Amino acid sequence: MKMIKIFSSILFLTLLLAYGCSDDLGNYDYKELNNVEVTGLPVDTTVGVLEHLVITPVIARELEGREDDLEFTWRIGTSDTISMERNLDYVIETSVPMGKNICYYHVMDKETGVRYYYEFELNVVATFNLGYYVLSEMPDESSLISYLNTNYNENSEWISTSTIGDYTLGNKPCGMAKNANWRYGYELHILTQEGLYPYVKTNVQSFLPTAIINAENYIKGQGTGAFSPTKLISSTNNQYFLTGNGFSVLNSGIMHAPSGITETYDWALCGWWGYRSSAPDEIWGYDKLSNKIYTIYNTPGGPLFDLNSITEAPLGDISFDGYRVMGLSKTETRLAIDLGVVLLDVVAGNTNEIVIHSLNMDREYASWSPIGVYDIQTSQSTILPVAGINAESLCKKYGSNFYITIGQSIYSTPVLNPVLTKIADIPVEYGIPMDFDMTNVGTNPQQLVIATYNEGSSDELKGSVIYLDPQKKQITNMFKGVCGKAVQVITAEK
Repeated sequence: MKMIKIFSSILFLTLLLAYGCSDDLGNYDYKELNNVEVTGLPVDTTVGVLEHLVITPVIARELEGREDDLEFTWRIGTSDTISMERNLDYVIETSVPMGKNICYYHVMDKETGVRYYYEFELNVVATFNLGYYVLSEMPDESSLISYLNTNYNENSEWISTSTIGDYTLGNKPCGMAKNANWRYGYELHILTQEGLYPYVKTNVQSFLPTAIINAENYIKGQGTGAFSPTKLISSTNNQYFLTGNGFSVLNSGIMHAPSGITETYDWALCGWWGYRSSAPDEIWGYDKLSNKIYTIYNTPGGPLFDLNSITEAPLGDISFDGYRVMGLSKTETRLAIDLGVVLLDVVAGNTNEIVIHSLNMDREYASWSPIGVYDIQTSQSTILPVAGINAESLCKKYGSNFYITIGQSIYSTPVLNPVLTKIADIPVEYGIPMDFDMTNVGTNPQQLVIATYNEGSSDELKGSVIYLDPQKKQITNMFKGVCGKAVQVITAEK
């Protein structure tokens, strides 16, 4: 009887507890999770330092599409948070490690605390590489290098800098030149009139200084204690700096000053054309004061690299009276140890016409002397009527054509059988051309890269860059407000 009473009590308590549990209606939250799914992130992507990393994820919710209850976090590697926005628009800072990094995107549901984790590979590369470079001067005379990669697209932006590595470029930029280099693609030579180191050499892969030069690089006893160059000429082995009336030569890190030049010159359109690598050949240059073309070379038997001899160029009876020399091109082919062939083209103009002088000369190399002897075989001059030539007009030769700027118009003419043809007009708001370069022959289409300047522009940067297809006579791209007043345009391509 006692055992029956115990079991009855247990049964009663069990039923009572079961009834109490069935009546518990509000102690727990059984709300369904509004799960998040993110797509649209890259698996891997490559971006340069100082370039924009732009990503717009696609976010889907399982129950409802609202996003106001979500929190977003972007990180690169172990760095601090770089953004807490839904979409990423981040300029890659120089502190981000070069090479492969893991980029993290975290999404948190603020109501439930549930986090969703995503990641992708980010490859950070050097900002500067193969591409288009513009050296320009800003209103305060500081130097600016602007760059656009050869693989540019509609989202690409020009990148500008006044530094190479830790070195800040000096004021009053003078020029920029390139040399092909099997290891680095291209070496760039940048020259400013002022600065701690007026000459800086770099390469397009690292964009770090590989050589810096100032007055301390002169041979002891040479130079004047200062180095304020105004023009740069680059050859395969040497660099030539216009310092005063003559040219200093940089060879193997040592600078050689010209000696004994007492005359006054105002050099323009200077070029180097060499025929051997063991010694510098002469420089050809146009002197605006005398309105003549000269050859500048080291005196036979004198110190090597001392460009102290200046002789009027052998042009026969050609005179530039009433004209300004706009273009100068010399092509030299060595046929034998003591004989070569020279093709010389000179473009001169005034307010009413252009004249093109083409000379074919034999060259006899006199022993080791760089100057040798020139013998004119044929000479032809062609006059092309055109109005508007002024001091700002430019002329350069690429391939078998001269390209000439007159105001905001671009013209071309074949070197042989010259005929002047207008290619295009630069839009007024872009200003006038300051310098231009031609892309490589293998580029399709081959284009002129023209830097322009509009003094009256309201843009912070008043210089622009225009791409022009001379074959189709079409402007293919225009980038407004990307540089200062251009000094030099360089194309560095494969």
